[in-house]
Amino acid sequence: KLYDPRMALAVCVSGQLYLIDLIEKLEEVPSFRLIQSNTDGLIISYDTDHEAEIDAVIDEWGRRTGFGMEADQVEKIVQKDVNNYVLRNVEGKVKVKGGYVANYEGGDWMNRSLVIVAKAIVTNLLDGVPPEETINACDDMEQFQIITKAGSTYDKVVWQSPAGEVEVQNVNRVFASINKDAGTLYKIKLPKTPGEKERRDKIANLPDHCMIANRKTDFRPEMLDKLFYIDLAKKRINDYLGVKPEKPKKERKTKMATKTK
Repeated sequence: KLYDPRMALAVCVSGQLYLIDLIEKLEEVPSFRLIQSNTDGLIISYDTDHEAEIDAVIDEWGRRTGFGMEADQVEKIVQKDVNNYVLRNVEGKVKVKGGYVANYEGGDWMNRSLVIVAKAIVTNLLDGVPPEETINACDDMEQFQIITKAGSTYDKVVWQSPAGEVEVQNVNRVFASINKDAGTLYKIKLPKTPGEKERRDKIANLPDHCMIANRKTDFRPEMLDKLFYIDLAKKRINDYLGVKPEKPKKERKTKMATKTK
């Protein structure tokens, strides 16, 4: 009954326009720098010598628009973009946003995947702790789990196990395995009409070598491939830092000179 796309858009756009107005006024204060702007807030930096001027601009804007602005002092922020960042305020509280770090505090019953990778990313970006140190120090198997689900449009899921191809559940708890004989998981659509072929799709973002442990009694810590999680954490940290992986150099083929008659 409350579905109103036009009003939802109007609220969002209005909020952005009000903040653009505030940014325009703040830009007149020396040392002001905009870190990011969203629909309902800003992250900014400025020299403390100009704090009174910043406060005065915000107060005037609040009186004119009728909005109240709450302030939080940030000690450090590292962001990939406006919807992916980690920050710590001056009181030591950590705030995270984005899929890479959403499970930093452990996740919930709906989403509890790759918790250890999220922790390794946050501790590295905020405190410089190497991801190897965070991951190798953890012995809690649940923090390494990857929860994967095949949609209802697929008929079954199969796992390439050492015993061959095995049909498994549609929802599985997966770990990276050091067993190179174990493969990954595929979701399958069976043929529905004559002549139609079976469709087989690899489940995204899984290790090449998987261990399935849907019960705690199936946990095998000695088979856990921690290097997979370390490499994944490093890759995601580089995404925040804007470091792109080096592309392998292609070898130039030299042709032998030919003589013409």
